[in-house]
Amino acid sequence: MYVGQNKGILIVVILAAFSLAQCGGNSEKTLIKLPKDPVIYKSLPDALLNPDDVKILTLSNQNLENVPPEISKFKNLEILDLSFNKISVLPENLFTLEKLTTLDVNTNQLKELPPNISKLDNLLDIDISNNQISALPENMGDMFYIETFRAVNNRIENLPASIVKMKKLKNLALWQNRISSLPDDFGNLKKLKQLGLDKNALHSLPESFGELKGLTHLSLTHNFISQLPEKFKKLSNLKILYLSHNNLNYVSESLKNFVKIKELRLDANPLPEAEINLLKNNLNETKIVF
Repeated sequence: MYVGQNKGILIVVILAAFSLAQCGGNSEKTLIKLPKDPVIYKSLPDALLNPDDVKILTLSNQNLENVPPEISKFKNLEILDLSFNKISVLPENLFTLEKLTTLDVNTNQLKELPPNISKLDNLLDIDISNNQISALPENMGDMFYIETFRAVNNRIENLPASIVKMKKLKNLALWQNRISSLPDDFGNLKKLKQLGLDKNALHSLPESFGELKGLTHLSLTHNFISQLPEKFKKLSNLKILYLSHNNLNYVSESLKNFVKIKELRLDANPLPEAEINLLKNNLNETKIVF
C-alpha cells in the first residue's frame, strides 16, 4: 500500500535525527538539542521543568493508560506523540493546546475521536491509526485546516458528509476499515494528492471522484469495485495507481490517457486478454502488474 506509508511530517524528520544523534552519544539522554531545531522532550518530568519551552513532546511506548493531566501546561506545544500506548480517551484538556500542529495517537485503544478535536485549529497532521474507532465525528468538516489525516486499521463504516469541507486535505489514509461508500461530493476535496482506501468494502466510486484532479497516488486494492466512474479518466496527474484485488473487467478507456502514470497494479481482477493488450499498447512506458 503506497499511500500514506511515508509520514512526511516534521516529527519523523526530527526523531530520525534524534536517533542518529544517539549513535554517537549517551543513549540514556531523554532530551537533546539539535542544530537549529527545538529540544525533543521524551520525559514528562523533564518537560515540566520548563513547560513554556516545550514544543515537541514524544511519550510514545510508555505504557500510558491516560493522557497526562499536566499536558495542558505546555501552552507552546506544537508536536505531540502519544503513539503505542494504552490510551482509551482523549481528554478535554488536550484540546486547549492551541499551537498544536501534529498529533500522533496511533496504536492505542481509542474508540472515538471526540468532536472537540476541531478546537485545535492549528492542527495540520493527525494520526489515529490502529485503534478501535468505528465512526468519525459528524463535525469533521470543521477541521478544514487539516492537511494529513490517517485512520488506518480501525472499524470505520462510513465517512461523515462533512468530510468534503476539509478543503486543505492533501493526504488521506483510510485503509483497513469497513467503509462501503464515499459521499457523493467526495470530489470536492480538490487538494487531495494521496488517497489510500485499500481493504475496505467499496463496491463503487461516486461520479465526482473524477474531480480529484490533483491526485498523484491512489490505492484502492482489496475492495469490490466492478466499474470505474465515467469521469475517472480526468485523473490524469496520477503517477501511482493500485487497483489490485477488485472485480474490474474493463478499464482501458478510463486509463488510456494517463500519460504521467509510472506504476499500475491490476492483478487479481477478471480482465480479459483484449483489455490487457489494450493497456499494454496505450501505456507502454508504464510498469503494469496484471
